Amino acid sequence: DTIGITLYAPAWRRVPFPEHPERLMSSASMSRTGHEFVVSDGGGVTVYERRSDAWTGTSLESSDRAVVAISSDGRVVVAGGARDGVDGRGRALVYERSDAGWSPGFALMRPSGAQRFGRSVAISGDGNTIA
Repeated sequence: DTIGITLYAPAWRRVPFPEHPERLMSSASMSRTGHEFVVSDGGGVTVYERRSDAWTGTSLESSDRAVVAISSDGRVVVAGGARDGVDGRGRALVYERSDAGWSPGFALMRPSGAQRFGRSVAISGDGNTIA
């Protein structure tokens, strides 16, 4: 048995989590087309992309991310962690996909006075606005 997500696009398929099969997914988000989705399994963030009828996974982060979101066009990912950051008070990391692959864009750090920053994340369809 493999642990994974079953998707309908266009046929049922099981996408495994090969690196850490004992971990359960804690957060997931899918693009509008269903050809990209991002998951957080408590040990990292992985983006799965469907190209030529095959799924491939790219690991983006290995720290303790709790929540993830992907833009509807599948080119921007945000991963938040309420206990991440230099002071452990939360941050969100933004990744962008180009022709060369996924790369870190920038980090959103906890604003002064904010509590539990990074506990929840959201992204606009075009990837230009993050909350």
